Amino acid sequence: MKKWLFVVGLSSLALLGGCVASSESSTPQSHVFNPSQVEVGDRILGLELAAVDVSPYQERYTGTAKFNGEVTVSGQFVANDSHFEGDTGVPCFYVDETSATQLPRFVGDERMSWFCFDNPEVAKTAFGGNNPVQENAKIVIDNYQIVYAPSDVVNQATFKRIVE
Repeated sequence: MKKWLFVVGLSSLALLGGCVASSESSTPQSHVFNPSQVEVGDRILGLELAAVDVSPYQERYTGTAKFNGEVTVSGQFVANDSHFEGDTGVPCFYVDETSATQLPRFVGDERMSWFCFDNPEVAKTAFGGNNPVQENAKIVIDNYQIVYAPSDVVNQATFKRIVE
């Protein structure tokens, strides 16, 4: 019986590994990918992998993956998110469930889908200064970066524009 369970486990991993996009295919079957099986230049959800640096950690991978390419997401804009203790607040975006599948994600990453902006003043200005929260926002981002580690880290993106 244990042997059968092991085989099923390997089959599940193979299926997850199959979600990896190659240079030849720009349309993976899923937004979830194994970061150890991709290379710079691969395309995932139409975004080009610009850099990847990961290490194995407790049956997952930690590290970063940076993507080039614009993507439109919807959710909630928070101008001064003070998610981290002692942080004065930076603008962040909490992606809704539908848009979450538009962003690449490491296999095993079960965090809520959100990111902070690497150009905070541009994002704040576009949303009218320090407007604390904007529900049901739809925006275009670029340079999406996954940052995944067993600590308080957050994904990042460059704000491009609000979609009317």
